Parts: sequence; C-alpha cells; structure tokens
Amino acid sequence: MIIGSRLVSLSVLCVFSLVHVAAVARDFHLSVLHTNDVHARLLPVDKSDQTCNDDKWGKNECFGGLARRASKIKELRALKENVLLLDAGDQFQGTLFYNHYRGQEAAQAMNLLSYDAMAVGNHEFDDGPANLARFIVQTHFPVLAANIDTSLDADLNGLVKPYTVVEVGGERIGIIGYITEETAQLSSPGSTIHFLNIESSVQAVVQKLRGEGINKIIALSHAGVGRDMKVAAQVDGIDIIVAGHTHTLLSNDDPATEGPTPIVVNSPSNTPVLIVSAYAYGKYLGYLDVDFNEQGVPIRYQSKPILLDESIPEDASVKAWVLQMRVPLDGLRNEIVAHLDNDLDGSSVHCRHQECTLGNASADAVLATVKPYGALAAIINSGGIRASLAMGDVSRSQVVDALPFLNQVSVFDMQGKDIWSLFEHSVSRAEDHRNEGTGRFLQVAGFHVVWDPTKPAMSRVIAIDIQSQSGIYTPVNSELDYRIAANRFISNGGDGYSVLLSAGKNIKFLSETTQECFVNYLQHSSGQNMGQVEGRIQRISQSANSIINN
Repeated sequence: MIIGSRLVSLSVLCVFSLVHVAAVARDFHLSVLHTNDVHARLLPVDKSDQTCNDDKWGKNECFGGLARRASKIKELRALKENVLLLDAGDQFQGTLFYNHYRGQEAAQAMNLLSYDAMAVGNHEFDDGPANLARFIVQTHFPVLAANIDTSLDADLNGLVKPYTVVEVGGERIGIIGYITEETAQLSSPGSTIHFLNIESSVQAVVQKLRGEGINKIIALSHAGVGRDMKVAAQVDGIDIIVAGHTHTLLSNDDPATEGPTPIVVNSPSNTPVLIVSAYAYGKYLGYLDVDFNEQGVPIRYQSKPILLDESIPEDASVKAWVLQMRVPLDGLRNEIVAHLDNDLDGSSVHCRHQECTLGNASADAVLATVKPYGALAAIINSGGIRASLAMGDVSRSQVVDALPFLNQVSVFDMQGKDIWSLFEHSVSRAEDHRNEGTGRFLQVAGFHVVWDPTKPAMSRVIAIDIQSQSGIYTPVNSELDYRIAANRFISNGGDGYSVLLSAGKNIKFLSETTQECFVNYLQHSSGQNMGQVEGRIQRISQSANSIINN
C-alpha cells in the first residue's frame, strides 16, 4: 500500500513536471539590440563625442564606430536564437559624412548591419521631406512613425509606415514608431508634414495589432525618455520602448548613467513596460534580453548597454567600406584650422541648461561677425552644439562634429519686451537638462541674464542686461529696439521661437554660417583662452538666496 501510494505520488509528480516543462516551453525569449541618435558617426568617437583622431587609435580612447558595432552584432546574433536590431532615430546630421552624403551613407551603413526597423528622428527632416524620402527608398527595412501624417507630401507620402510586423522564432512581433510632436519646431519638415498626438496615435495602432492576435509589441520612440515614461503609463499594450532623442544613457553600472535599465513603468493594465536607451553617437550598443509568457507579458528581463571600446575588434569588411566612404572627406577631415589653448565644453549636460565654454565661444564668434552691422548681442540655441573641442590642434572635421548645422547668421531688430519673451522661452525647460526640448536654451554674447529655475515657466527671468557699443551693460528697456544676431533656424521660429517670427524686424541673412563664423574667430584669436565661463547666464535660487554663475 505504501508502495502504491509512492507510485501514485510519483505519477502525479511526473505529470506536474511535464506540465511545468510545457509551461516553460511556452515562454518566448527575445534579444533586442538597439541604437539611437547615431548622428552620422560611422567612425569611432573619443570621450568628447568627436570623431576619433588617428593619433588616439590603439590607446583605448576610441569608442563605437560602424565596424565595431557590426562585429559585436555579428557575435551576439551567433550566440542568441531570436534577435532584433532596432534604431530609435536621428541617424542624420553631425559629421562630414552627412554633410557630403546627406543620409545616403546612413542607409547603406544600416543595410550592411541588417537592421530590422527604425523610427524617424527629428533630424531626419533637416534637409526636408524629399531628402528623407531618398533615404527611405534606399533602406532594406521599414522606417516608422505612427504619429506622422505625410498624406499631403508628394515625396514622403506612403513611405513612412506607422508599424511593421516581424516574425522571430515563430512569433509575430509588432514594432511601432513615434516621434516628438515638436519636430516642426526642431527641424525643417515644411508645411506638408503634420505631427499628431503620440498617445492617441500609438494606442490606435496597438489596438489594431492586438486585434490581429499580436501580443508582443515594441515601440521605437524619438520623443525622449521622460515622454516615453508617460506613454508607457497611458498607452495600453506596449511591452518595450526603445528610446531616442534625449541622448540618455540608462545603465545599472556605468558611472555616466542617468537611470537604471530597464526603466519599468506599469501600463494601464498593470503590466510592465520596459524602457531602454543607449546614449548616442554609436558609443554603446543597447542590449535587452526579455522572456515573454504566453500572454505576451515580459516576465524576466535584463538590460546592459555594451560600451564599444577597443577590446571589441572591428569587422574588417565594414571598416574597409567606411574608409572608402571617407576618401572624399579626407581633405577637409585633415585640415587644421586653428589651435586651442583650452578645452571648450559642448556637452549637452552642460550647454542645455547653463552657460558653457563652447557656447560662449560660438556666440562670441557670431557677435564678432555681425558687429559691423550694428548688432549689440548674439544668441545661439544650445541644440546646435553637438560635441566638445579639446585643447590642441582643431581640424575642420572636429568643428563640423561640434557645430554640424549649416545655419546662416541673421541680424534683426527686436523690442525689449520681446527680448524678455525670448529669454523666458529659453529657460522654460532648463531647470533640468534631461527635459525634452532643452536645445532651446540660449548661449549668449553681449547679454547678461539672471533667472530662477524654481519659478514657473515663462516667469523665470529676473534681469536682462545688454552691452552697448561702448561695452557698458545696461538693463534692457522694454520699449526700446535693439539689434541682435541669431541663426536662420531660430530666426525662422525653430525650437519654438515664434516670437522671432512675429517680432523680429528688418531681418537680414548674411552669407556666413555659424560654422564659418566660428572658424574665422578661432583663426583670428589664435584660440587663446576662449569661451571662459564668466557669469553671462546666472541661475538664482531666491529661496536659497544664492546665485550660481554658470
């Protein structure tokens, strides 16, 4: 009887074990490799996010690059069974590669690595819809944005898809794209492209996919991690968000991290939504392992961005292709334009919410150019600053990396009250550099601005002084007109500067770009002690009764 009981128990145990094995077998494992905000970095970058100089190679000072990324992707595809390679947008703009090829290099590069899908980034519109259309027709993968209406644009209509469905390991996976609604302010999409609300657009696509029986859904976002957390909490049915736009590093062990990875947000149905982001410039390869249960809910996951340092070999064939693509650029790449006696900080962590050295030097360069036109001050948006410059010889390629946008300089008259509105807009999100849209923060020459980050947006500016022709700073008078300078992008209302469109008078566009102004300024100043932080922009905390000169 005891033996019989044991047999019954053993039989029950065997049945339970088989059921358990079957349950485990229904779990689905997926590896997601991801990039974002590569910005035309086909070659490795240094610690300042500049294209790595040849003299730094072999010293573990160069990171990323297409050939190294290709090598790591090939390795992981060989190790893992179910792999997706995804990109969250902004492949365009940032180096001589883009200036020369206008995105055709990015299409070819991503085809070489066999990407599965990509979200549209705002910088994909920098040269208009037609240029983006040329990129898309060259790609071997879908380019996605659910919240873009392209129906009125002859070039782009039908090319940007709201979503795609891929089959991996016998499972169908939905991939949706979305982009910041502020793209019209941040780039040059023109009047035929319309950007719709993210949440409602994405929810409609999720419901369609769920209706087709697809229960594993990934969103490729170019809206920034902060916005993605809101999307995750409000849109039901997303499992993973690959984030771009804010150049955010999410890591559990990297000292530069801005948060853990993945960030886990509960959806309206109380299921986890995993948010991952891998900084920018191809310095890291994002890596997420996730197990889904039969209902498509992530139940186990781990994420770690892989730093692509020199311990990772470069793929020889991909490197050969990159070097061949570089040949037409070598003349400019190797041209030394000046020598710097000090570093110029252009990091977004600093320049997008406070005075920074490259911001001062760039604004000084514009002001030096426009003084013959009677301008008293100059402003540049920090979103136009993309990398730092290190002390020593500066090549034209490095200038392009740091100031990539070919923006003409503009000179115009503006009434004092409108200058106040200008700076209120500048600091409206600058209390935290991680906020989406901080590229609007203005770096200045000829202005002194005091602002309080603890006050509500649009009522933060405490004082604005402007330099006279004799060099004396006096408070801006709301009723007087002042001649100042900017770049074409914000003069045309970019970064939300509609006040410039409505209040800028007697506007004149010069032939010089901000890049050219900066190079000329470097050459004439010999790079000596440029761009020092000197209290042009002061953050004041009235509650703490203190001023931070930064």
